[in-house]
Amino acid sequence: MEKTPPFETPLGRAAALITNPALPVDAMMRILRAVPGAPGEVEYLRAFSDELSARLATHEDPALRMLLGRAPGVTGPQRALLVADPDPAVRKQAAYGPDPTDFFRLPRSPMPAEAYRVVLADPEVAVRLRAALSYHTPDDVRAALTRDPEARVRREALEELERPPRDVLAALLDDPDEQVRVVAERRSQPRDTAKDLREAADPDPWIRARAARDGHLPADVVARLVADPDNRVRVAVSMRPELTEEQRAAIDYHIDPSDRIQPPTWVTDATDPDIVRRCVYSAHVGLRRAAAYNPKLPPDLVAVLAEDEDFIVRLILTESHPEPPAAVLLDVVLRSEFVTRFDGLRHPNFPRTGLTHLADSSDEVARGLVALDRDAPDELIARLARDESLIVRRWMARHARLDPAVLAAFLDDPQTVKSALNNPHLPPEYIEATLADAGI
Repeated sequence: MEKTPPFETPLGRAAALITNPALPVDAMMRILRAVPGAPGEVEYLRAFSDELSARLATHEDPALRMLLGRAPGVTGPQRALLVADPDPAVRKQAAYGPDPTDFFRLPRSPMPAEAYRVVLADPEVAVRLRAALSYHTPDDVRAALTRDPEARVRREALEELERPPRDVLAALLDDPDEQVRVVAERRSQPRDTAKDLREAADPDPWIRARAARDGHLPADVVARLVADPDNRVRVAVSMRPELTEEQRAAIDYHIDPSDRIQPPTWVTDATDPDIVRRCVYSAHVGLRRAAAYNPKLPPDLVAVLAEDEDFIVRLILTESHPEPPAAVLLDVVLRSEFVTRFDGLRHPNFPRTGLTHLADSSDEVARGLVALDRDAPDELIARLARDESLIVRRWMARHARLDPAVLAAFLDDPQTVKSALNNPHLPPEYIEATLADAGI
């Protein structure tokens, strides 16, 4: 991927306009055609308008059409615009979608049913194969792919099905392809309990911890793991679904705020309201963290976790639930020490009013957040635009009601120009002049 030119150069300044929320789509398309590296900037936009998606889907450059297929901010319906693309490489990307590089933070983004019908009939084996492998493909589509005329597609679709239906397995046990039959036979076999027991006694604590999460372990083995010398194993066994709160409390485990815990799927994928409620109100912080990963939590339980004493519970809630409360989104931005600290800023629920009380904070990030308050008084905006902190001045350079003279000064300052180029009230004539300077 080509690098974007430094923003101090005319081409770099033009590329910096890409993330301006008010940039007209026509201007964006001109920048994409002319600036090396600009497509890489667009790929990480949090959201794509339908107009931009339609323009990219019909662009003559297949690289830009593929961008629409892989960008995390593109919705399934927007990606579906590509399923009939003349270029098989573009259709492959559309069938696969964005790569789930962060499993718990990238929501599944399936395409509409009619789009998958087109994919299932695609003449290119590679397109159907990518659909079989995609993290975003719904189970019913993957099950349909087990009937594909190509053996590789049938085999991969079966491998990726988490719980293959009995009729699917029965049909594939008689498949004409030997490798498909081998997979079907393996997926049809009952669990190897001897292997489970060997794992539970393995000298490696990571393997014992994995075994401790196995729902098929005999009770006597679970009882042995409860007293395992390694805390990771005791944490894992303490989150088994059959335990009562009293039994969990009797286990000698500890979870620090910075500990990374693998959340059990019986919680993260739970749809039973009683199971979810039990975990939300559990004294076990690991179960509450796991519940926060569940995107189907009802509003009353979201409200409970938003007040949880464990910061990681609140953080996970903002990253995993589609409707986190405004207060918890703000709290995470103010308190988080993780690289994902600012991810919640573009969430529709992030507060856009009531932030002026942060103007006198000793934390420069907190003062900068005032730039997001659409009701902030003009005099406060002017004051923070002169703040001693460069971080605060960069935040204020984006404020929609910034005095035009101050905005002009920010545009002339190499330290603030990139932020100022993202001001939604950037004069149209300045945008055109910037593009003209870059020869666009």
